Order: sequence, then structure tokens, then C-alpha cells
Amino acid sequence: MRVENRLLIVLLLALLGPVLSALADAVTFEAESGSLGADWAVSNTTSPAFITIKSNYAGNNPSNATRVASYTLTFPSAGTYQLYARIRVGAGGYDDDSLFLGNGFGAKTSTLNSDWILANGLASVGFTATNDIVTGAGTAGSLVWKWINLSQYVGSPGLTVSAGNLTQTFQIGAREDGLALDQFLFGTATSTFTVAELDAGSNMPPVVEPRDLVAGNLIQFNDNGTWCWFQDERAVVDVGGGKIVVGSVASASGRGGSPREGDVEASIFDLANGTSQRYTTLRACSY
Repeated sequence: MRVENRLLIVLLLALLGPVLSALADAVTFEAESGSLGADWAVSNTTSPAFITIKSNYAGNNPSNATRVASYTLTFPSAGTYQLYARIRVGAGGYDDDSLFLGNGFGAKTSTLNSDWILANGLASVGFTATNDIVTGAGTAGSLVWKWINLSQYVGSPGLTVSAGNLTQTFQIGAREDGLALDQFLFGTATSTFTVAELDAGSNMPPVVEPRDLVAGNLIQFNDNGTWCWFQDERAVVDVGGGKIVVGSVASASGRGGSPREGDVEASIFDLANGTSQRYTTLRACSY
């Protein structure tokens, strides 16, 4: 990294003062823990307990309130969170693999298409191995319990929680009757989670080495960053937009391990709300 870029980031950290981005915050909730409409069934005779819907409906919304499940969640801090789900697709495969996500927080109208986001085609995606990083689609099939990042799967950056509204209502809607839902987790969009971490309900932050300590608030732009031979400037400040764009490359020795090695990433930090979103711009460069 050039000397002037080091000075730029140090200066930015000093100027930002009390603004601090959330580090690996997570909210875990069981599928059966919510307020379930009458058409949902709970199976708790075997482990894990899960919910499933009793009937099919192939439209673009849940169709009625009996097919909606509601959850009241309190988040530990403000930020943008992505939704992970532990699911099992039934023997029907692509006839058993869809559900609706509420389009944002809050109570939704069960018959209004714009209130819902369809997550379909889940039969051939997901992750099962303990050290798998649950990002992208994955390749797990049907009849197995698996994790998937539903926010990424439907093309959403996640849902944003503000400091003054940490308690939110989130809803899901049923579509096909062969889909079993065990557990959900909202995790900060700037973090990655393995299957083991999702099973445990948390993603422990990386160890802070003494060289990373600052006399104030430390802001983490990315949880895994190193240097790549073709990079030049490492940070861009968008003064008008109030954002900082920081470039880095993931290392096999950092969070995410070898599957993330060489990924060229850009982290966009919002100065106003103290949140950061990471984007992978190129997979597996040689550095």
C-alpha cells in the first residue's frame, strides 16, 4: 500500500470519530417460534423441529393470512443484515422448493404481490459441509438440511435496521407444501458465515492484533483483506455521496479460508449510518 493511502485511511478513521460499524452481529430465530398462520404445521417429533405448509399455492403472494408467519426480532445494533435459512426440500424437488420473503420489515398484505419476494428453485442450491461459506448459490440438493443466504439468492443487499428502530417485524409466506423450514439467521451484510457458525447461531469476530488497536473507535471495512499485485489506489472518498470505497483482496489465511482466497472485493462504507456493504468484483485473482 502506498504511504499516501495509509495516511488517507488513518485520517479518515480519525475524522469519523464515534461512528462504528457493526462487527458480525447476528440474530437467530427458530422457524416455529413465530406467530404462525393456521395453515402452517409444526413437526417436533424428531430433531430438528421445523414448520411446513399444509397446502400448495403457485401464485405470486401467499394468498391469505393463514399462510403467513410473523417474527418479532430485536437487533443488537444498526446496520444492514442478510437473511440465512436452514431448509430441507422435499421429495418433490422443484415442486417443493419455494417460499415468499417479506419485501422489507413490517406487516405485509398477504394478497399484494409487491409486498413479497419469491425465492424459488431452492431444490438445487445450498450448503451442508461444516466449513462451507454460505455465500452464492451452492450445490446441495433435496432431502438434506442445508443453509442458504436467501438475501443473496433473491438479489437483495439485505434489510437495513436503524439505531432508533432495533425491534422489527419480519414475515415469510408459504408457497409449496414440501419445503421444511428449521431456522433463520439475520447476519451483518459485511460478514461471512460458515455452516458451522450458522448452526451455532453466531459468527465470532476476528482476533484483533495489537497492531490494529487505535486510540478511539476502530472501523472495520472488510473482515479479510490483503494486497494484490495489480492494485494501486486503495480508497476512494465520495464526498458528495458521503461514502468511502475501499478495495482489497481476500486471503486464504483470513476469514472464509481458501474458498475466498484471491477474491477482489470492494467495501462501501456509508458515513451517515456507519454501515458497510461488501461486493465481490472478481473471483480468485492471482496475487
